[in-house]
Amino acid sequence: MAEKSIIISAEEEAILLKPIDEYVGKIQEQIDALRVEGSDKVNSLKNQIAIAKENKNLTKEQQNKIIEESKKQLEKATATEAANKDQITKLIADAEGYLSKHYNSEYYDIVVKSCEAEKKAENSSFEKTKTQLQEEHKKAAKEPEGDTQTAESSEKTAKEETPVNVLVDITKLFVFKNLDEVTRLAHILNGFYAGANDLYKSQTANRYYLLVSKSDQSPETFNKVCNILSEYAAQQPYTPATGAFFREHYHMILQGNAIQTLAEL
Repeated sequence: MAEKSIIISAEEEAILLKPIDEYVGKIQEQIDALRVEGSDKVNSLKNQIAIAKENKNLTKEQQNKIIEESKKQLEKATATEAANKDQITKLIADAEGYLSKHYNSEYYDIVVKSCEAEKKAENSSFEKTKTQLQEEHKKAAKEPEGDTQTAESSEKTAKEETPVNVLVDITKLFVFKNLDEVTRLAHILNGFYAGANDLYKSQTANRYYLLVSKSDQSPETFNKVCNILSEYAAQQPYTPATGAFFREHYHMILQGNAIQTLAEL
């Protein structure tokens, strides 16, 4: 009964995650707003200048005019980007601090315990059904042949009721100081880990972020992989919001098979 009480539904899981997503989401909105006239505009103007230089349909005079005007705006946008840098850094630190304090204790650990309890309950149900089936077989062996249909029916019912374990994917986040550290780790895990993993780089922090997923790896294997990773990198909390943030603001270096690709270098 105690095991059953810690099993949570999908709706309850969503309720647990909601305040975390809302808090991080509000911070993300502030960061996005600060970047509109800063880093976003800097990138846009740099692209505009590059396009103008390569556009053969423009005269030299038109090219120079566009480039000159863009550079003026770029100077202003760069100043705005610099002015907002500290505030954005503080907001990111706020989000990371909040996740570090709340994500595991108020969401992730609860979900993991729920999955473990649910699997245990399913296994218990399976064992109960299997015992019932064995008893039916023993009973059928002692009864006339006309009653064998009952045993066959029971066996069919037991098979239909056999639970199917649902695989829950888990993603972990590890931070590296440089690419050499990631490559060294990839060679260590070569042939041992075959799950999905992505590698990002933060240009501002000059850090590499490796997202590793459990995929179809066994829990034991994935735990070993995470233990090895922890020896070479710093682990940070991960939420779907973190993944969305990375995709939007960090540079994707390798997608899907970062460890496997670096192991071949």
